[in-house]
Amino acid sequence: MDFGNHLIVLEKNYVLFFKKNNITSNVNGKKETDAGLSSYCHSNNPSKVFDGTSKDNCVFPGENLKEAYDRLRSDESSGREYLNKTMPLENVYYHIDDKSVIYKWHGAKSLEISVVMDNESVTYSFSELPTETDLAIITDAEY
Repeated sequence: MDFGNHLIVLEKNYVLFFKKNNITSNVNGKKETDAGLSSYCHSNNPSKVFDGTSKDNCVFPGENLKEAYDRLRSDESSGREYLNKTMPLENVYYHIDDKSVIYKWHGAKSLEISVVMDNESVTYSFSELPTETDLAIITDAEY
């Protein structure tokens, strides 16, 4: 059932409540209100039960790689506290808390960022195209 900014789902003996959360972000000096990355990203297989691996594909129309990186970093759910505030222009490796963060460039228009922790890794693969930037987010967990 949809009630304005709320979605209520009745499933067997459960009632799930969801609230649409409009996020105001400041990306590249532009204030925007949107639903975060969810308006740009989708899961490869949304009905798949999480088995430790997932892949989301994102498309940022009209944005270059730096703008897409800034958008990822501005999203509350992306683990942004481990990403550099400014996108490094060369390969970088550092530790923060118990995580290793690796920025690896594959040419001028392709960047792969890996955040590796004990039992989980998240890889962000950016690819800048003439009219958009694509991003694949791959989570691999050993649960």
